[in-house]
Amino acid sequence: MDRETAVKVNNDGDREISLVLEPWGEIYRIAPESFLDVIVLGVSGSPIEISSSVNGLTFWPPGGSTVRILSADGTALGEQGGPRSRTP
Repeated sequence: MDRETAVKVNNDGDREISLVLEPWGEIYRIAPESFLDVIVLGVSGSPIEISSSVNGLTFWPPGGSTVRILSADGTALGEQGGPRSRTP
């Protein structure tokens, strides 16, 4: 059964950071004191993997998921402006 999970990615720092959405390789910039919402529709109980680095975060949704990225004002981001194709 599919379940929607929302993850708010906050940048509480004083410099821009990046959010890399895998496996699509999309890169989103998060301004200081701003955030992005990552909305995952996927298999209930499957883990979401988030890795951090000095420059930001890499986000891996579970296999079979679709993902939407929303800016702080609610605008859908990315080429399609909507859910990506399901992850392998």
